[in-house]
Amino acid sequence: MALLTLTGYWHDEVDSRQHALDDIAAQLAAARVGARDARTALLAASEEERRQSELIADLRRRLGAIPLPADAAPLLRDMNAALQAAARAREERARTDLDGQLAVARVARLEQCQQAMGAALAEAKAGQTEAKAREDVRLAMAERIASGDLKDLPDQVDQALGHAAAARAKVEAEFPANADVDPSTHEKTKDFLTRVRDRRGLPYDSAGRAGEVYAHARGLAETAVAVARADYLAAYDRLMRIGDAVARVAADQARLEALAGLAPPLITARESAVLKDATLKAAREGALALLCAADMAERDRRGKQAGYDTALATARKANPDATLAELLNDDAALKDRHDELAAAQDKLTQARDALMAASAVQDPETGATLTQVQLLEAWFAAVPDSLWERLESLDDAVAALNALKDAPPTQLRDALLAREDALVQALQTADLARRTQDTAADMLAEANAALAAERDTAARRARAMSHGAGAF
Repeated sequence: MALLTLTGYWHDEVDSRQHALDDIAAQLAAARVGARDARTALLAASEEERRQSELIADLRRRLGAIPLPADAAPLLRDMNAALQAAARAREERARTDLDGQLAVARVARLEQCQQAMGAALAEAKAGQTEAKAREDVRLAMAERIASGDLKDLPDQVDQALGHAAAARAKVEAEFPANADVDPSTHEKTKDFLTRVRDRRGLPYDSAGRAGEVYAHARGLAETAVAVARADYLAAYDRLMRIGDAVARVAADQARLEALAGLAPPLITARESAVLKDATLKAAREGALALLCAADMAERDRRGKQAGYDTALATARKANPDATLAELLNDDAALKDRHDELAAAQDKLTQARDALMAASAVQDPETGATLTQVQLLEAWFAAVPDSLWERLESLDDAVAALNALKDAPPTQLRDALLAREDALVQALQTADLARRTQDTAADMLAEANAALAAERDTAARRARAMSHGAGAF
């Protein structure tokens, strides 16, 4: 089945809402005619009631002036006819009063519907315009992916990454290295660059965890349409960001080529000697292993924090009036996440405390014994700024190229189409719910107007009905 598009959706919505607006306009025109006719009928009934009342008053005056009862027979017949006509006029006035109030209420209700549908039509037209503009951009990007400058982007990325190994060899050779893998953690716990790169990734990992919590909270707080729209816009932005990818790939390739072409050494002999001091190797690497343990504990704690935060958000929505203590007591899953977080925090505290312990190295200037973290800080400070810059240039270029490799243009294009389809489905579901609710609200408004009119005219109609035999 073909994927749904926003242009198709808004096109259908414009047609549907325009048809609904035309129908409301026709109903409103008829209702206004009905209200006018009801006012005319009410005026006519009121005038007839007044005329009969005046006739009855005149007949009563004339009857009072007749000297002999036998002479009153013709006037009595006229009086009886007038009384019956007056009763019918009161009944008609009471009925037309009710009809008039109902007609006026219907006009007011339809005017409100017309205003609301007019706004809905304007919204649909604006949505259609925006969707068409986005579709034009998307189609242009799809054309570039299919047969334009982005068609060969994956090959260009691979070509650029082909220079990574040589660039990495030149830069990494200047850093101290230890390829040993700790069997308990399966990590190179004593390797300098492994630790540098892992620590550089920690903030991004933490941001990713925060994104998971945000996505969960958004799902709890926002409508399905809002979530689907945000996902669609994010996918749209990701596709748009590859618009200048060819130039970026060329720039990253140039960076890697430049690094690969560097003539060693990249730092002075003195700088290298300090950085790779064999007398400090064991102590430094021991401290590096402790830092690795602390970083792993921090990553684990951040993951446990995200798990707890998502569980807490779910529990709070389910029980908004409960205190945290009550939630922890009543929700076993939340309690488990809470205890896991506490245990992870304890492990992190222990790992950080180990870094503050004394090392076997003394400060060459003061003779004071360095803590493990001080030993590491001195080691990191021994790296020249120029070498840091080249390492970061290397890693930035490789990361950017790998990001394009992991999410090629065709994948981004298809992901956007899938998100657009999901958004349209969410909009259609929400529209059906809205129309259902609007229909129910319209029926309620109609019933409320009828109730108000019935109550307002009940006493007058009751008197009129009780004094005559006219239809209800």
